[in-house]
Amino acid sequence: MLTPKTLKKLQNEQKKLDGFIVQKNNITDNFETGKKKSLNDLEIKERDEEKLAKRKEELILIKEKAKKYIEKMSNSFLNEIEVEKNKTKVIKEKKIEQLEKELTIFVGKLERIRSNRISLEAIRGLIINCQGEKKPLKAIGNLRISPAHELVVRAFEPKFIPLISKTILDKQLGYKLERSTKEEVYFTLTPFTKEIKERLITEVKLITEEGKKEFRLIHQEIKNWLKKTSNLSQDQKKNYEKQGDKLVKDYQDKLLGAEEKKIKELNS
Repeated sequence: MLTPKTLKKLQNEQKKLDGFIVQKNNITDNFETGKKKSLNDLEIKERDEEKLAKRKEELILIKEKAKKYIEKMSNSFLNEIEVEKNKTKVIKEKKIEQLEKELTIFVGKLERIRSNRISLEAIRGLIINCQGEKKPLKAIGNLRISPAHELVVRAFEPKFIPLISKTILDKQLGYKLERSTKEEVYFTLTPFTKEIKERLITEVKLITEEGKKEFRLIHQEIKNWLKKTSNLSQDQKKNYEKQGDKLVKDYQDKLLGAEEKKIKELNS
């Protein structure tokens, strides 16, 4: 038979046992919870790693696409620059050709103005209307200055004599027809008066101003083109504008040099 003391002792042991069981269950629950949490954390980590790996792949693709795009745009830009350079080169060559043509025209006009001396070069360049075909005088005859200081033109064919005489006299270069043969025609220069010299110097200056005006028009065309073009930087435009300024000035100086030479010739 159990005594109260023994019963109480058993009850206390039972309580301890129940406490151990509760503690064990708590530990088990905590372990399971921790296990689940660790598994969840592991799954989350794996998912994060997968996302990171995927993101890295995406970034690599984006980087490759960006690289190709930059290369494409760079090549396109370089091509545009090359095209613009070629265009600028063509424009420059065209303007040089125009300037050269205008210079030749106006220097030719200056050279054809009479002076106090016979100029074979000026006569050689005169254009003869020969049976509907225009030819320089040098193509149909030879020129020389005689010991008597006469201009002598020897025609390759006798039929050219009247054409040669008419052309030289019509140009009003100060020549006077003295005589002619079947093959040659002779001219002398009329006296060179002060009034004639002053009139010719004025004519020289007018021709020079006309030529400078043409050069200014070409210069303005260069400036207008630079303003319109959009594929050049401001620095490039300024550089090309300076080149244009120098180019036109060089041709103006050449024309002024021809003017100075002609005026000296008239004053000699």
